[in-house]
Amino acid sequence: MTALGLALAMQAAADSRYAFWWSLRLPRDISEAAMHYRVQGLSALAAQELVADARRLMEAHLC
Repeated sequence: MTALGLALAMQAAADSRYAFWWSLRLPRDISEAAMHYRVQGLSALAAQELVADARRLMEAHLC
């Protein structure tokens, strides 16, 4: 996932009308893209953890 894609997803997730649906769809989309590019062992759960890590990094304070 590109930084721009994550930023767009985060913007959509900030809208309460779409936050729930993005939380369900984004990990699945990442997992499907990984299968398309033959990345082995990236489940929807692992993708969900990857998104959570990216969110934490984006919310971190700059040094």
